[in-house]
Amino acid sequence: PLPARSEEERKPYFSPEPRARFEKHEYREILQKEVPALIGASEEAGLVLLCELLDKAIELSRYKDDESSDDYSYIWCRDISNRKDPRIYHLEELLAYAIRDAVLQLVQQEPSRMPSLIQLLEARRWSIYQRIVLFLLRESKNATPDLVASHLTNKALFEEHRLWREFSALLHDRFAALSPENRETILGWMKVGPDQHQEPNPQRLEV
Repeated sequence: PLPARSEEERKPYFSPEPRARFEKHEYREILQKEVPALIGASEEAGLVLLCELLDKAIELSRYKDDESSDDYSYIWCRDISNRKDPRIYHLEELLAYAIRDAVLQLVQQEPSRMPSLIQLLEARRWSIYQRIVLFLLRESKNATPDLVASHLTNKALFEEHRLWREFSALLHDRFAALSPENRETILGWMKVGPDQHQEPNPQRLEV
């Protein structure tokens, strides 16, 4: 007889996939149509609701015994700035885009709330929220130089491979506006190279 397979070997090849009550294209249309009104009426409470939906979707997409802190968003949402590709393969991706647009809407309505919105997102567990923050700092005209500098000179963000796409884009756009001291700090990190314990960089950091 064949040897019994281990629990790891009996796992399905693909990870679990959460499903909405609607088809994905219908869910996307609902989010695109209704979220602006939701955010306009409920402001941060609406944003928190979307974040809770995304958290639930991420939890449902993981094996029960997966205790890692990785949300794997670099797989299911490769580009948080995507606005053109109509193909949507993951429910989590739809919700991430909805949160991205909700944050931009809130900042446009009241620019002074950007720091509190960033704090709200960064307090959450998954790296997708930090990716949205870095996108917001690059995309919004209301991002202050101090906010941008504090993120670009955060070594933990610099070394986090899950954030490389958004961090690189922000660095590319805002490096010249940094103070000489901050530019030297970042260039010093680049000269030293990545931490030996970090995973290989899938894309280069370019200034």
